Amino acid sequence: MSAPNGNNLPPNYPSSAYSHLLNQAPHQAPQQPAPPGPQQAPGQQNAAPRMLQPQPQPQPMQPMQPQPAGYQNMPNAPAPFPAGVEAGGPPELRGDRKRDREEGEGEVNDRAKRARVEPGAAGPVAAGAAPAPVPAYMPDENDPDTMCRAAIRSGNADAFLQIWQSGTLEGGADNFFATAVGAGQIEIARFLLEAGADPNGDADDDGDPPIVVAAQNNDLAMAQLLLEQGADINAWHVDGSEMGALAASLRHPDLALFKFLLAQGANTGAVTWRRRVGDAEREEIEDGSGMPYTPLMMAAGSGNIEAIQLLLDKGVDLTTQDQDFCDAFRHAAKSGQLAVCQLLVQHGAEVDAESWGDGARIVTSLTCAAEGGNLAILQMVVDARRQAQAKLAEPGELVAAIEIAVKAGKVNSVLTLCSQQFELELIAQPFAMKKAKEWMVTAIRAGNLTMMEALHSILQSQFAGWQLDGHAMCLEAMAAQQQDALAWLVHNFRIDINAP
Repeated sequence: MSAPNGNNLPPNYPSSAYSHLLNQAPHQAPQQPAPPGPQQAPGQQNAAPRMLQPQPQPQPMQPMQPQPAGYQNMPNAPAPFPAGVEAGGPPELRGDRKRDREEGEGEVNDRAKRARVEPGAAGPVAAGAAPAPVPAYMPDENDPDTMCRAAIRSGNADAFLQIWQSGTLEGGADNFFATAVGAGQIEIARFLLEAGADPNGDADDDGDPPIVVAAQNNDLAMAQLLLEQGADINAWHVDGSEMGALAASLRHPDLALFKFLLAQGANTGAVTWRRRVGDAEREEIEDGSGMPYTPLMMAAGSGNIEAIQLLLDKGVDLTTQDQDFCDAFRHAAKSGQLAVCQLLVQHGAEVDAESWGDGARIVTSLTCAAEGGNLAILQMVVDARRQAQAKLAEPGELVAAIEIAVKAGKVNSVLTLCSQQFELELIAQPFAMKKAKEWMVTAIRAGNLTMMEALHSILQSQFAGWQLDGHAMCLEAMAAQQQDALAWLVHNFRIDINAP
């Protein structure tokens, strides 16, 4: 790739916002005192910033020389990676996990976990194979591309233009547009757009398109610029945060950007994924796969009543589920958002939608409510099941709900699920004793004394002669550095931690 320079600027660009910079003499900077000579002692002048020192004839950066023989054996030398393989192995590929689970008949058959290097592709270094050679050029802080990105992040337009026109850059407008969008540098982003940057290109290492990055940053001005330049308002990508700009804007309580995108016609539902040029060979995602996280799910999980009401006024679908089989009601239940649950039910949301899976992987409104720890929501689910004359909970669902509540630290959920109304017979469940000990270990590692006391009381009533392996539990507390949990165990079980 040829290095971009002043000839890469858009036609007639001097008429734009940067004309006053482009009309200046190259690398114009304030005059600096002459270097110290025989008549001037060192240290009597203030040196100019390194990046902006006047250089009438900028010289191309010279690549670093190849590393000497034996470099690989030098102490602290970077470990090499085979050609085509990045540190950490091949990138994890996110897929439509909902479809995977359905095809896997209950097992989580996530494509992201099946990502692999195809036969014939570069893979880990085989035993005894020669390591890959160290690249002759290793960028550092003085690399022009690195310096250019640093100038963009700091908003130093003069330094950016100086490096851009130097003829030393390897990357083009698209390579630096991501940095400008992420840093919120709108004038530099405008410059790069006019220099040919794609408003729908990758804007960060995770694959989120620029409009989503702007929404994540709550950057209304950047979003306006991108849409003016033709950005797709509904763009999203499976290698990013798996949501569009409208949903991403709801990460912030300020709804100015959300309302702007809504007024511009952003899709309020599950937008289908559109392949990009670089996705042509990817087969782990079907065309038309639904977006995992919709705006309503995000608003429900964060308890944003105003945003929910705006979406309801648009006629948003309340039954849409994400890849984990959770609709908007279940998202609200998992976050303990009672007011949201009530609002959604008033508009026709189903309290107890169809469950998915079984065993520890089961997903139901009961398990979601247990995770949220709001007993009023938990009671809503119970009342819905009673009204439908259904069993309050199957034993496997109860065990899964208790485990979720323990991990979430929701003591009230655990006590309610273990109450008489659910008729839990834990001792009759497979591996019940093992599960019970795992719950106690979870509470110990979290230092949750209230949960430890609740579990101990419940397990004493469920298992005749229930006894903890006191020394093993103390070791768990020590390993987790939970001094209060250790003191509780020693006090309640008369454990001598100094005994062999």
